[in-house]
Amino acid sequence: MSSTNESTSDCKVPALFQKLNKLHITAKENFLCCRTCGAKEIHDHKKKRDVGYCFYHAQDTESAAETGELYLRFSAYDADLDVQVGELIVDTARKLGLEVEWSGDPDIAILLKGLPKDYFAGLMAVEEWSTESEQDGDVGKDEHSGYPRLVILEDVAQHGQDTIDPDLVFGPPTSGDVLEPATAGDLAETG
Repeated sequence: MSSTNESTSDCKVPALFQKLNKLHITAKENFLCCRTCGAKEIHDHKKKRDVGYCFYHAQDTESAAETGELYLRFSAYDADLDVQVGELIVDTARKLGLEVEWSGDPDIAILLKGLPKDYFAGLMAVEEWSTESEQDGDVGKDEHSGYPRLVILEDVAQHGQDTIDPDLVFGPPTSGDVLEPATAGDLAETG
């Protein structure tokens, strides 16, 4: 079982979301502001073979930073498969050693318990920093969600440094570190 005293690098939630994406579940961490907005927009991220989705939103992130408990919002893209998608999420989480509570009711969120609070506090710090920077005119808003755009190093590797605004580059949130902004010069030094 995870402990709320574990360090950020011990958090298994990023591994869960990576695994769910490989299992054809559209999985997004710290996705939008609330359940309503997340459930509406997640469909825009669906890949051809995805059968369902799983996410947690900014309000869930804030709660997890305080309690070490995280609610996962989920559904199938075909309502007849809602229970099976929930079971897949629960089984995958348990195989990773996460403590899970779920009633089996597809209308009830899945609860992960005993998570490291500092992981979620780190996600909140990134959002606060990017929101403050946006107010100073440094970070643009996503045209669909209205949330600040964050570019991670994987995007630079995939799309090339010339296509990425160097003032908006961050390290990946799964690194276990609180994220610090990087510049294009930093990228040139690493690779």
